[in-house]
Amino acid sequence: MSHVCLTCVSCVSHVHWTQFAALYAALVAALHGLVGPSVGARFLELIVRELDELLKKDEPGARGINLSLIFANLYIFKVVACPTLYAFVRLLTERFSDGSLDMLLALLRTSGAALRADDPAGRHSQISQESVL
Repeated sequence: MSHVCLTCVSCVSHVHWTQFAALYAALVAALHGLVGPSVGARFLELIVRELDELLKKDEPGARGINLSLIFANLYIFKVVACPTLYAFVRLLTERFSDGSLDMLLALLRTSGAALRADDPAGRHSQISQESVL
């Protein structure tokens, strides 16, 4: 199942699919709750590996944005915790390239309101750290 989603992300190079990312994250969250946390952990591991490869090449493009959308939706469905999402945001802001900023924008558009509601103090410290940079 994980490989099917990642293949879809690879095949569609110019389309940002917000709704599909939400549906797929909901499916992973349901399996995470019903089967066990190993499902969510395995899927998250695959996504993080793909994101890491894309960021190393410094050409995330639409594929990186789509993976960021899935990551953000996994946070909304409580598969990913706040500190993990903040670490990803910090990584993207440190890279500060066009591709990483596009990924950051997609991530915050999707999960920004939930982040602000869940951990306003953490978001405040994140912003203050970034303003120092």
